[in-house]
Amino acid sequence: MPIINLNEVTENARPFLPSNTYTIRVADAESRRSQAGNPMVVLTWEIVAPESIEDADLGTVRIAGLQFREYLVFMEKAAARIKRVHRTLNLPSELDCDDENDPWGTVKTDADLYKGKAAYATIKTEKITKKNGEGEAMLDPANGEPMTFNGYSVGSLVSAAPELDIVVQ
Repeated sequence: MPIINLNEVTENARPFLPSNTYTIRVADAESRRSQAGNPMVVLTWEIVAPESIEDADLGTVRIAGLQFREYLVFMEKAAARIKRVHRTLNLPSELDCDDENDPWGTVKTDADLYKGKAAYATIKTEKITKKNGEGEAMLDPANGEPMTFNGYSVGSLVSAAPELDIVVQ
């Protein structure tokens, strides 16, 4: 009788990502307003490579396809960060605005500029506490400890990876 060995199954999990350079791509982008009312683009990054990593607890874990969000808020104090993102992804260095008296508050965001752009980047991993609908930490019933998951963010964009860009229409 055939047997399926579950120890040989590659898990899709959110492992701790070791300090390294990863290839990531903007899978989706959306123009919005931040809670403070500033123009913003929400970037959904997707890991492209490597395909998988070895995790001490989980074994071989597929990471290609893992997604995480970055919030690019257009405000003067974030100008240097926006400049680095635009320079690295070979995006325009000038931003159109509607009001010369409030240029940052009236930036015309174009989320489509970012879609499909690929880059080599470092990724930061941090433990994030899961919260319930009331914003309280969810506790593991077995040990009473807060339940956590690994959250990812771009540490730094190292360089563009135009050969991996996807043209989005």
